[in-house]
Amino acid sequence: MPIVVVSAPVYIDERFQGVVEGSLTLGSFEQFRPSIFDNQGELVVLDAKKQVVFSTLTSHYKVLAQLSAEEFSQLEGNDQAIMTTTIDGEQYYVKVYLSQQQGWYVASLLQRKYANLVAASAWGQSLLLIVLVILLPSQLIVANFIAALTNGLIAKAHLYLV
Repeated sequence: MPIVVVSAPVYIDERFQGVVEGSLTLGSFEQFRPSIFDNQGELVVLDAKKQVVFSTLTSHYKVLAQLSAEEFSQLEGNDQAIMTTTIDGEQYYVKVYLSQQQGWYVASLLQRKYANLVAASAWGQSLLLIVLVILLPSQLIVANFIAALTNGLIAKAHLYLV
């Protein structure tokens, strides 16, 4: 896994004191990989020149590969946030974020079939809740109607019996 290292000399009063170093293990981007319930999404990080810095889709977006304008356009997706190309036969919902300070791009991808299942599940739960909300008051109205009708019949029967 690639690593980015930056080092610089440290001077105090024009006297060399040592070297300070910082490093970034690009594999640590893995922790930002999106997920939808039990299904892992994919993550692609590009630098300002649209060169792949990190990718969980290593067979399609190789680290240090330069994306062409067409490849980047396909990664961005269409108006419905769906990639215009498939990866390994799968369609993805994609959202590309641009860091204004560094000019880096971060693309989060979720397989369309899993995202659609989650959406369908949410709609199903909402529909069930709507049905319950409609049925409960209607049951109360019917129960009140039956109770009023029964009370009226009991009152009439009581007049005949007395």
